[in-house]
Amino acid sequence: MEVRLQVKRITSDLVLHPEEDDTLLRSKMCALMKIMRSVANDRVILQLCLHSLCQISMNPILVDKFLTIGCHQDIARALKMHNSWKLAWYGCSTIWNLSKVEDTRDRFDGKTIEALFFTLEKHQSHSKIVSTCLSALSELGLSDIHRSTIATRNQLKRIFAIIRKNASDGFVASSGCGLIAALAKEYRTEKLMVDLQVFSLLSMLANHWVNRMMDSSTNFDLMLAKTLCRLSRKFPKHLVRNRLIEVLFQLHENSIGEVKTLCNLAFLSAAPKISFSKTSSIHIASALGWLDELKYLLQVHGENDLNLLNFRNESPMDVACDYRSFPIIFWFSFAGIRFDHFDPKVRIIIKRGKLKKKENELKFALALYPLQGDVAKLVLSFGTRIERALSMKRALSISL
Repeated sequence: MEVRLQVKRITSDLVLHPEEDDTLLRSKMCALMKIMRSVANDRVILQLCLHSLCQISMNPILVDKFLTIGCHQDIARALKMHNSWKLAWYGCSTIWNLSKVEDTRDRFDGKTIEALFFTLEKHQSHSKIVSTCLSALSELGLSDIHRSTIATRNQLKRIFAIIRKNASDGFVASSGCGLIAALAKEYRTEKLMVDLQVFSLLSMLANHWVNRMMDSSTNFDLMLAKTLCRLSRKFPKHLVRNRLIEVLFQLHENSIGEVKTLCNLAFLSAAPKISFSKTSSIHIASALGWLDELKYLLQVHGENDLNLLNFRNESPMDVACDYRSFPIIFWFSFAGIRFDHFDPKVRIIIKRGKLKKKENELKFALALYPLQGDVAKLVLSFGTRIERALSMKRALSISL
């Protein structure tokens, strides 16, 4: 009981009088840390000490002093010693508070990051701890020194798997987006995250938000907008492949202030030739001549995407013609889609696509000629023209 009262007294002194003489402050902090070290095996008292540190560390004035006496190292040891979720939450919250001060982030060591990953893995089913761990890692990830330690292939795999597992929790989703944005400050890390399907993860989180499947979406729109803005600079085609263009417009419509600005910037990075007006991913692919992305969208989502209209009531074919995306126009015509345009050059490309389609079907029919008539007709009728066009592995070339 005496130890608990002593801890509470020191805590109230440091919370209420943080601007006392440095020597007095240091003596109180050292006294608190001495108690914490002496009760390392007593979970209840240690939990009380960490709760106190969590409150005190919210004051940035005291952060440097706590790091100087090795507070973060003691917390890292405590996180590995005990299984209590509450103790883990207080410990990770304290690290998060301590790492918010930019000038002190480099003072943390690898053992702190190791302890955060250890806690994240151990308590991955507890969304409150997951969110706090991810937030602490995102603050440390802003440091050039710690980013390479956090953003290894194995660590990112673990992080993404845990975020997916807790995707319905808005706090975890927000913290996860914050961590991704923090790590996406150098190309090597961005490329590694892209290889590990980060855009698929963001798309899943966005769909949870759009369909109101999140328990709480506090700040999620802001964190997602920041993440998409950061990643769209170098990986615009992945926004299209994962239908995140539509998400940008939904974020823009349902938010205010900074989120709207970030959505505009993300769209401008992804499609600089197109004005920010409501459209779809397949329209962007059609306008910018991204044939591989167009085919991917049709393979995954089906031909119904071709019926989508943008804010001008234009189809993907109309947009391709307006922007003179000749490879797209040629492929649409080759796939058997009927459309026309007033531009003579566009009409020539459409005609060439039709001729190529007829030539391809003739070759296919001749190849099937040795078969009996009914079997040949059955094979020719299999699948739509677009499905047959998508199944072609050899790239189609056009001479303009």
